[in-house]
Amino acid sequence: MKRKPLPACAVLCFALWSPQGVHANDKPQPRDPEMRSHHPLGGSIGSPFKIQVRGKRLQGTHAVWFECDDVRARLLTVNEVAENDAKDQDEYYRRRALKLLGQDGKEPEFLAVLEVVTSSETRPGLHHFRLVGPTGVSNSLSLHLVNQKLQDEVESPHHRPSQAQEISLPAVVNGTIEEKGELDYYSFEVEAGETLAFQVLSGFELGVSYWAQTEIRLYEPHQSWFGTDRARPLVLKGPRLSWEPIRVRSTWFDRRDFVTQFVLYPLLEHRFEKAGRYLLSVGTFLGRSWDNSYQLRVEPARNETVTRRVIGAFGQPAHADPADWLERDSTTLRQFGSFYRRLGDDRLAELKTRSVTASLSGSDASPTMASTRDQEPNDSAEAAQELILPSFAEGRIDFPGDVDRFRFRVSAGQSVAIEVETPRLAPPHFSPWLKVLDDDGEVVTHNIYREYGGNGIDPNKTIERKTLHTFETEGNYWLLVRDVTDHAWGDEYQYRILIRPQVPHLGRLEVSLGVFSVSSQLIEMTDRLNLKPGESRRLTLVADLEEGFDGEVLVEVDGLPAGVRVQASTPASWSGLLVQGIQYRPPGEHIVDPKSHRPKRKAVTLVLQTDPQVQPTPLPRFLSIRARPMSANRTGPPLMAGRIPLLILDSPEIAETGAGQQEVALAQ
Repeated sequence: MKRKPLPACAVLCFALWSPQGVHANDKPQPRDPEMRSHHPLGGSIGSPFKIQVRGKRLQGTHAVWFECDDVRARLLTVNEVAENDAKDQDEYYRRRALKLLGQDGKEPEFLAVLEVVTSSETRPGLHHFRLVGPTGVSNSLSLHLVNQKLQDEVESPHHRPSQAQEISLPAVVNGTIEEKGELDYYSFEVEAGETLAFQVLSGFELGVSYWAQTEIRLYEPHQSWFGTDRARPLVLKGPRLSWEPIRVRSTWFDRRDFVTQFVLYPLLEHRFEKAGRYLLSVGTFLGRSWDNSYQLRVEPARNETVTRRVIGAFGQPAHADPADWLERDSTTLRQFGSFYRRLGDDRLAELKTRSVTASLSGSDASPTMASTRDQEPNDSAEAAQELILPSFAEGRIDFPGDVDRFRFRVSAGQSVAIEVETPRLAPPHFSPWLKVLDDDGEVVTHNIYREYGGNGIDPNKTIERKTLHTFETEGNYWLLVRDVTDHAWGDEYQYRILIRPQVPHLGRLEVSLGVFSVSSQLIEMTDRLNLKPGESRRLTLVADLEEGFDGEVLVEVDGLPAGVRVQASTPASWSGLLVQGIQYRPPGEHIVDPKSHRPKRKAVTLVLQTDPQVQPTPLPRFLSIRARPMSANRTGPPLMAGRIPLLILDSPEIAETGAGQQEVALAQ
């Protein structure tokens, strides 16, 4: 009799909390394949190319699996290679993490060679891929594809200005930093008055508490009196540091925190007043990393590159993350990554889709939101322009020290959310400082949040994109907008501010297979599920309860193969870490009321169980985890929380021995 397959969707409701810590049974065993790095980082769309992938436990690899449908790869060879035994003094945190993962033992290293095939349907950008073998599916890395011909880095050294490799513009170059402190120099010719844009993407992985990656510098050749070819750094306009998000998948299963993925000069533009030959160097931040790859792009600047949110496809995902919701960073709960998020006229309707609110203001339709632009001079209370809530306030910082003022009226007990969008520059380039004053000129709320950092006694201040406040007194209030400095101004310093009623909803949703804390970082134990027949594994969903949402969270799991079921569980040992995140705050101490800038959180723990007779799956499949808000016996629509690759192994014996399918496969 044929066994009836289990339903593909399981629905559970379980709001849980757990103490911090990691239970020994939650730790994954060091049997999953692991990719450490690959070179080059990418290639040209339409032209087949080869990449080399280094990693551990890759023996028996038989397939390459992309997380999309428009890229394919063929596995050519997998061979054991000699591992580089050089010690890196900056890998202290990595070694600690690997020890907690049980992966600190001596293991052979393997080199896999892949041939990547694209088509006219392939989108430019980052494509995530994994390797599949008898012991399971590996972690994912990012392959960057571009719509132009690539130039390879020359084999001869070009670590000095006199050795600079010549490139013809526009150019995309695949390169490698082989030694710590190494700088790769490139030379190019420009016309007088020409403006060039420089971008770099890297696979550098630094074992430090911050994840700065790549540093670019521009020079002009300089001949000294002694005849030695030197380079004179150019004076560049604008800040050197940026927190532009780079969505590269790393072997550390990071929490996707915006602030932990910053680079130097991610989108550097420079106007060359004189024609001639100039130099560019590429290196790692402070020279800390080595034996890693990068991809450099140099091209004439386009008008849209002025807007930092429009970076083209360079360094950005080719396919949107269906679970992406830019409201908070996952670990710190800060809001750096959301300043570029478009605040449209449908903002209230958008939030409604994440809530159980049947109507707003007694109607199914969202209120019409007017837009008011600042008109100078408006730096006095008498000149402040009036806003009728809900409403947009738009403007820019027109001169150094400019303070724009708006006026609005609220009733007693009215709960308001103030959101700001900076469409061109975001922190730290443009840090919009908002203050709300009452009739007496007293500050009733602002968008600066303060918490403890360092060893727990150092206050840190951050500019927040969204601020919540409930007004106790009816009356007129004034909104003041400025930059935190007195010297930032110009067309790029634009803002859009939305003042609206609060909408209780589910904010950021994330799924974790386990985390542990290493020196103020939350490190993921794994990012995939390799299950033997009869084996179980726990996962936890964390939901941000935004703007006063106090209901429950329903969880759905789609894509379960026959023989796999889901059940509710007691809290996973890591739930407490996920709920609290990384916050340097002594218990009970609040410099600023967190209700204005930090949501409450709930965690739901589930267990995936496999039957002893479950059939193996030749390739991974995605499990889609969704969440629904529930309040007053009513539920809202399903919201994507995350996707996890699942592979059912042949049998416990095969998983342990590493024997199994050996043929080379062509797979998506």
